[in-house]
Amino acid sequence: MSRPSPEPSPRSGERGYEQTLTRALSAVSASSAWFRSRSRAARGCAAQVGPPTFRLSIDVSRARGGKTPARSEPEAPARRRHLTTLHVATIVAALGAGTGVGALLRPKPSHAISARVQRALQNHRNFQGHPGPWGLIEYSRIAVSMPLDYAPGAPETEPTRWWFRGGTHDSVQAFLTEAGLTPAQLGAIGNDGWVATPDGLMVVPPPQVVIDLPSATRARLYNTLAADERNGSQNTPEIYFPQYIDEHLEGSGLSDPTVGLIRKLLYPRKSWTLFSDPNVVLASLGTSIERQRFNKAIHRRMTVMAQLIIDQNTNIDAMIAYWRYPRRSKALRSLFESLARVPGGGELDISHVLTPFARERLYTFPEPSDDPRVLRRDCGWTALNFFSDEPDDRLSTPEYAAQVIQRDYERVGAPAFGDVVALIDEDENSVHLATYLADNLTFTKNGYNTTQPWMLMSTEDLVERYSINRAKNLDVWYMRRKQQ
Repeated sequence: MSRPSPEPSPRSGERGYEQTLTRALSAVSASSAWFRSRSRAARGCAAQVGPPTFRLSIDVSRARGGKTPARSEPEAPARRRHLTTLHVATIVAALGAGTGVGALLRPKPSHAISARVQRALQNHRNFQGHPGPWGLIEYSRIAVSMPLDYAPGAPETEPTRWWFRGGTHDSVQAFLTEAGLTPAQLGAIGNDGWVATPDGLMVVPPPQVVIDLPSATRARLYNTLAADERNGSQNTPEIYFPQYIDEHLEGSGLSDPTVGLIRKLLYPRKSWTLFSDPNVVLASLGTSIERQRFNKAIHRRMTVMAQLIIDQNTNIDAMIAYWRYPRRSKALRSLFESLARVPGGGELDISHVLTPFARERLYTFPEPSDDPRVLRRDCGWTALNFFSDEPDDRLSTPEYAAQVIQRDYERVGAPAFGDVVALIDEDENSVHLATYLADNLTFTKNGYNTTQPWMLMSTEDLVERYSINRAKNLDVWYMRRKQQ
């Protein structure tokens, strides 16, 4: 099995999809003055649907302190609550209020993590959001890992290649010198490492040259390489919150020398810490299980657990109105009121107010698949199927997805539950699609393969993540399904 691509990115094979969807979005803009030019479709991402195929592994590590970078967090620690015996008894009593409550409370395999949630609530990564018609939401940062048997274990056979469009031997050597490579490192590349191409130059550095690059040199070099999509690992690097680097590596089962090598290959870009040299590490690993552990570790994804806080001061009517959608069970009111009657209030995992489509997938990784229909289930497929009882695989084709957007959606101002979030570049190309939940929280899938789970991210984090190679951050537009 080949090494999975690390993060969402436009690929040459997706150009047709992007352009087709753009033409439809341009038609939408005729009345709403948006998507005036083409629009890039969301990054493709493999997704194996159906509850039997989903696997989950969630790691909630020890408190590390500090604040999350992309969301305002109050200085005071968030309220701590524990379900009391009375709380549990009240919830059980609410089950008789309607058959829908049973479905809401029945634990899903992907959410059976109460013990670890309790552990997360005791650390400093817990913070409250902004109150609104959705209620009050409390968040906890967690890391989500793919099952080990999903992680590729094949050896790495591809060498490092640096592509310089329009470059010559002299110009590239001058740039590398300016970036910080020493004469000895340049000499180690050798004559065979400088390969002229029809549109420039390709450099093939030996692994030790790559390993020995200082962090500042690596950042300068890789930030330049990121502009060319042929430099896939620099154009679409692994992206980490700097304060959670340890979490990606601890408990991985990797040897100390391997962990040290990974740390040596990290480099900064904007407010993030990046990793672009998996092939160098993979080439140093001698067994399949080591390579699987490595792939699992570097593909851990930071997300949030979200809990609705409900007490006697909660505006239940406003919450019911906000979270309502067609075919929603009316038993939600009984559940909210039961929690409000608990002394001190109670918490409800946000999964219980999501659609079945989202609830079944949240915090899960798609099972590996070679089915081309599955491989086209990207973030656009995810966003447009959010309210679907049965996912429509036609939405994985650009032509049909474009027709649906043109026919059924319009741009709106203030977002609401279930709206499509579109990240838009300066040319009004759509770069990524997600689903708005509440309090600037989105339901998203950020990659086209099995290394990317369905998870929760703030809009701010999404914008920063998808703007990693851009001088200007992407804009955020909202699309809402028209009234039928």
